[in-house]
Amino acid sequence: MKKLIIAVLAGSVCVASAAAASPFEGTWATDAEQCRVGPTSDSRFVIKGNRWSGYETTCRITSVRTRGNEHVLSRTCTSEEEPFKDRVTLRMNGEDSLTSVGGELAGQRLIRCGAKPAAARPGASGRPDKLIHIWDEADGICRGSGGARAMKGCELREEVGPLIQAQGWCLGKLHEATVQYRWHRCTKDSNKM
Repeated sequence: MKKLIIAVLAGSVCVASAAAASPFEGTWATDAEQCRVGPTSDSRFVIKGNRWSGYETTCRITSVRTRGNEHVLSRTCTSEEEPFKDRVTLRMNGEDSLTSVGGELAGQRLIRCGAKPAAARPGASGRPDKLIHIWDEADGICRGSGGARAMKGCELREEVGPLIQAQGWCLGKLHEATVQYRWHRCTKDSNKM
């Protein structure tokens, strides 16, 4: 009787772990703009269960081998009505970021669509360095280029600024010249975003 109970419990554990979502399940894209574009973007894909779907490519994940933070997915796919098989390695760079090694997005760092940046999550402490880095990069693109690229940089800067401020950090003070602006804990005389 004891052996039967242990076998049943072991079977329950196996079923429960098989039903749990994989850390790489979700919607992934090269950047926030590609997340917004939707399923027409070739820089965006969705993994749900054993399905991988991207722009003009659908796959069935036939096996997954995990080594630390890397997941090797064997896939049977169809792209533009041409069948193929391949392996893709997804390297998790944290909960909401991964690097694709192989496949159509080889070498690309991807973000989980809909996820808040780590520094913007409730309970995050200290200076939101990742968000500040994104804001600084977007500001450089906004100020240093023209056309559509500059517009995207400006839009991203405007999106990220309030997230940084919500963490209690501001850029510059009201009485300072722009060249004097530094990131600091917000005070009553800080610039607001």
